[in-house]
Amino acid sequence: MKRRHVKITPLVWLRRFRKRRGYGVHSPYAFDYITRVCNETTPYYKYKELKAEEKSLRPKMDKYWSTAESSKVKRLLFRLVNRAQPLTLVETGPDTAATLYLKAAKEQMDMHHIYQAEDLEEIAELQVDFLYLRWQEEPLMEQVFQYCLERLTPHSVVAVQGIHRDDATKALWERMKDEGVLTFDLYDVGILHFDKTYFKQNYIVNF
Repeated sequence: MKRRHVKITPLVWLRRFRKRRGYGVHSPYAFDYITRVCNETTPYYKYKELKAEEKSLRPKMDKYWSTAESSKVKRLLFRLVNRAQPLTLVETGPDTAATLYLKAAKEQMDMHHIYQAEDLEEIAELQVDFLYLRWQEEPLMEQVFQYCLERLTPHSVVAVQGIHRDDATKALWERMKDEGVLTFDLYDVGILHFDKTYFKQNYIVNF
């Protein structure tokens, strides 16, 4: 079943307010990542181009295609890929406009789209540098994550949509965090890093 992104409530936003701009973060790497990637406000020149491209394609697509991720999440995905510069990117779930942003951040990369469990054979021999788990039914999300886990490297990045959608996705996010080293909870999206040269830490980010 297709569902739109979950909007953060004013109460949740207030609870996270002190987590803005890297407040209380002592790790230089995490502070830089939060301020210059997660909450970067500088408008990349491609944002305007991507917005125009999305608008031109919208009449040909269903409503879900452009509304599955908010504009700020689509721009975040662009920044995440732009920072990671992956050679191989895997995304899951139904087609959405976010794919435009993922592609635009690094045009020369090998992209694979997993729609169902049977598609995992396509990436059986691949290293996964970037994984975007677009929200879908939790058992499939977990299956894809576990399948990709052994194909990740210390420099791989995993982005997970809808980590606070309901109790099931919250529980899934907790299990994913156990596998990560540095993890970032942006409410709309969860981000996992796997470099074991860092101390294990979860950061709450007011996104």
